Amino acid sequence: MSFDLLKKEILDHLLSLRLVLAFVLIIVLLVTSAILFIMDYRAQVSDYNAQVNDNLSLLSKNLTGGLFQAFSFTRQNIYRRPNPLAFLAEGKEKDLPNAYRVSAFRLQGPDYSLRGNPLMGDFEALDWTFIVGIVLSFVAILLASDGVNGEKQNGTLRLVLSNPVPRARVLISKYLSTMILLTIPLAVGSLISLLIISGSGYVPLTVQDWAKVTSALAVSLLYLSIFVLMGLLLSTLLKESQASLIVSLLVWVTLVIVIPSSASLTSKLWYELPDEQDVWQRADRGMADAAQNHDRRYPHKDNWIVSGNWSPGESLNKAIAIGLARDRHLFQYEDSKIQQVRFGQQLSRISPAGLFQSSVSSIVGSGILHFESFSRQARNYRDQLRRVVEENYPFDPAFPHFDIQPQVAGLKVDYQVVPKFEEKLLTIREGWSKATWDTGLLALVNLILFAATWALFLKYDAR
Repeated sequence: MSFDLLKKEILDHLLSLRLVLAFVLIIVLLVTSAILFIMDYRAQVSDYNAQVNDNLSLLSKNLTGGLFQAFSFTRQNIYRRPNPLAFLAEGKEKDLPNAYRVSAFRLQGPDYSLRGNPLMGDFEALDWTFIVGIVLSFVAILLASDGVNGEKQNGTLRLVLSNPVPRARVLISKYLSTMILLTIPLAVGSLISLLIISGSGYVPLTVQDWAKVTSALAVSLLYLSIFVLMGLLLSTLLKESQASLIVSLLVWVTLVIVIPSSASLTSKLWYELPDEQDVWQRADRGMADAAQNHDRRYPHKDNWIVSGNWSPGESLNKAIAIGLARDRHLFQYEDSKIQQVRFGQQLSRISPAGLFQSSVSSIVGSGILHFESFSRQARNYRDQLRRVVEENYPFDPAFPHFDIQPQVAGLKVDYQVVPKFEEKLLTIREGWSKATWDTGLLALVNLILFAATWALFLKYDAR
């Protein structure tokens, strides 16, 4: 009997034109997304490889000029790697900085080094989170919005319940049939999309990448289930199918469009950033304090000689202390910008759409999470360069050495000793550690909606 109910529900949906159109639309969007991603990713990787090679060539050239030329007078350019899974959740990465300039004493940036038009940032990327989060969720609530009162109006529900079949089984059949019909276009479109991407030869997907794709699909189904249950709940609450359709669409617009869109604006109004000029003034004062503290601790007749960059003869420890003091204030300012974005994301989590976007972005390691990881690795790389200088500086780093300036200026470091920057993308474990809370909330919303729908349907008057 359960299979017959499920078959009946599926056939009822299959006969509707809206499902056929939705099926075709989802597949077309997913295939188009894959094609556009390959074209864009190929250009990004080409630019990234060229930039990295140029930087390594510049580093090798500067090392021939000595320790000061390579680690103080010039700065390396380091770049954020393109994400091979951006087709799942691009996270507006094109709007985020993707480069830093770094020496052993300073991290400058973040900077933009992009191919394309940054003015296009207002347009949403056609990734899976957009297709599932907006298009497929709309189809989900549309299919379920008349699942109960629609059948009551045409008399089908009363006929089904006249048989000795538990109401719970009828409700579950309605839920499962809708989920199956949503899963089919998502699975078919995703499979075609993945075949196009992996078969292109431009996007080598690792085992971890496939695990992330599978996880993203699972979260997608959990998200779609919310709108199916919401549609069934409203269909049970309201007598007329037209009324439940209108209310369902209003709820969908609020949860998917209004709340996520207003969260960004609200975060800008509530989370105020410090004035950039004040930040630089504090950084200048911090640099002056660091220099004075060093001079008091290590008095020397040549301590007054300080250039813009660490130069032969100057105290190494003093140059490091000044650089750290400056970067400390600039890092705090950069972190406050990240926290402003985080605050907006927290506000958007009021909606299932915000939870879904955050969960998939965390699993994939894209968006602000990717930039934050890149920024942290860039700071660590600056520290690695500083340690190379400290390990290869044979004189007392606390004091100036202008008396042996030619000898100091002749110091060199071998190319093999210098660490090379290569950003590491987040692993599946790191991604899930950040996505667990959001995914858990999606599951909790499903349970609450299912319990509410179940309780109402058990008492529903089908006459």
